Amino acid sequence: MIRNKTRGTVLCETFELAESPWGKARGLMFRKELAEGHGMLMRFPGGSNPGIWMFGMRFPIDIVFMDSRKEVVRVVENARPLRLSWKTWRIYSPPVPAEYVLELPAGSVKKSRTLVGDSVELESVGGLPGEVIV
Repeated sequence: MIRNKTRGTVLCETFELAESPWGKARGLMFRKELAEGHGMLMRFPGGSNPGIWMFGMRFPIDIVFMDSRKEVVRVVENARPLRLSWKTWRIYSPPVPAEYVLELPAGSVKKSRTLVGDSVELESVGGLPGEVIV
């Protein structure tokens, strides 16, 4: 589970953890959906400016960038899948280094009232955060 400690709300009940370069590159590409209450967490140890693009996506998502302290540094709501037009190509990045990127079904950020500056908590399973290792 991933909680917004500042607001006392839940961002997602279950999540996949993508740590390998391939898992991060693939992300949610080519999936038909991301179920309500689920998410994908990507970790970039040491912090970086990871870019998230919507190549191969079939549905909109919310994106939450967090620093090493799990403080929200950027929120993107309703990021849309890429289309064939070059006008829709966009890379979403944090304004400062981020160690975590959480992808959620569109509307999750609004539902949890998550804002920049909020503190997030990751519950761990078996010593590692997440339920599925990608």
